Amino acid sequence: MSPAATLTGTCLAGVALIRLAQTARGFALFADNVMVVSGLFYVLSTWLAYYALRMRSGRMSQLGEAAFLLGSVILAQVLIAFALEIVLV
Repeated sequence: MSPAATLTGTCLAGVALIRLAQTARGFALFADNVMVVSGLFYVLSTWLAYYALRMRSGRMSQLGEAAFLLGSVILAQVLIAFALEIVLV
């Protein structure tokens, strides 16, 4: 539960930094919009982990782990796309 909450904050900080880069360069980047989706999956993962602990539900725990994995995959893709956008533009 703690790593998901930490990565949610990381995604929000990343979105803020990307927005600053957009303002400074004067063009829109796609990475910030997708990073928000990743952050939402981390929030969902945190909520599901809390719910699984409260209700002692193994199914909710599995769903929380799946949401965390999906958020991590999306975050990795965003970071690669962001690096490519910076290099290619």
